Amino acid sequence: MGEWSEWSEWSEWRWMELMSRRRTWILLLCLLLLEEGNGRRALVPAAAQDRAPQEPARRTDGEGASVAPPKVPFGDRVALPVGIDTVTNRAGWTWHVTGPFGGDVTTLAIDPRNPEQILAGTADGILFQSIDGGETWRSLQPGIESPGGTITVIHFDRTQKGRIYVGVNPIVSARDRMTGAPIGGVCICEDEGQSWQAGEALRGFAIRDLAQSASRPATLVAAAFHGLFRTRNRGEDWERVTPEAHRDLRAGIHSAAIDPQDPDTFYVGTHHLPWKTTDGGSTWSLAGSAERGMIDDSDIFSIHLDEARPETVLMSACSGIYRSLAGSRRWTKFQ
Repeated sequence: MGEWSEWSEWSEWRWMELMSRRRTWILLLCLLLLEEGNGRRALVPAAAQDRAPQEPARRTDGEGASVAPPKVPFGDRVALPVGIDTVTNRAGWTWHVTGPFGGDVTTLAIDPRNPEQILAGTADGILFQSIDGGETWRSLQPGIESPGGTITVIHFDRTQKGRIYVGVNPIVSARDRMTGAPIGGVCICEDEGQSWQAGEALRGFAIRDLAQSASRPATLVAAAFHGLFRTRNRGEDWERVTPEAHRDLRAGIHSAAIDPQDPDTFYVGTHHLPWKTTDGGSTWSLAGSAERGMIDDSDIFSIHLDEARPETVLMSACSGIYRSLAGSRRWTKFQ
């Protein structure tokens, strides 16, 4: 029985790791779509934008003839073949692999005060930092103290410079967790990523997403696999705000968002559909269904609210990308 329990738990963590990677790819594809639609080079470092356009790197074929990097259409997106480190999309923009190297990247975050600073988290719990817009990378040492964990989300505090939050998903067996190592939960730093403190309240929880209130910055929510948790003091204390016995909200939570104008209105994305509360978690209502335009049984991997018009909500799911202009009362599937 013990071996089966351990295997089941390992399978659960492994499944969550795969879903985290899938969400990362969906987010990158969303950025590509928005970039092409808006005609901007949103992911090109500022320093690179100031340089004159360069010709794509030339390659040679099997006979030594010079060939240009291939244009690889995939709808309106770009797929990068194995072995190719440069690719040009339909708009003529060239993308280059810059790193970091040494592990699957599971999440990225750009410092809102300094867009040249980027943090990347990997599947084996390593944090990488770039201070030149992604041109070069270095691993942060000593980094977070979370052996056997995957970094799933990185969040720069909205108002406190240097304060960063990292969510960790444990992917080790129950036997390993018995050692008492600080695996999983939320880690916080106050010095631009140089030193980290693992919080006790969410120790061991599989954190999938973090969101901070724009109108009340001390309030954050952490989407853990087994529930949504809220802090009113920037991570010192956490409380569960989803009912433990609820069929859809007790487990399988992937994502979260806070209304930028109302700190008591949250959205959570589950393995089934999205849910919403307008009273800080006292009551919850289904925020998506087939009747509202969202395919049933949609895993919600990420949620974004327009800060100027919070009634505009974007969600990426296993069934596509959805937009609501009415605070989740009606959805349009546009990808």
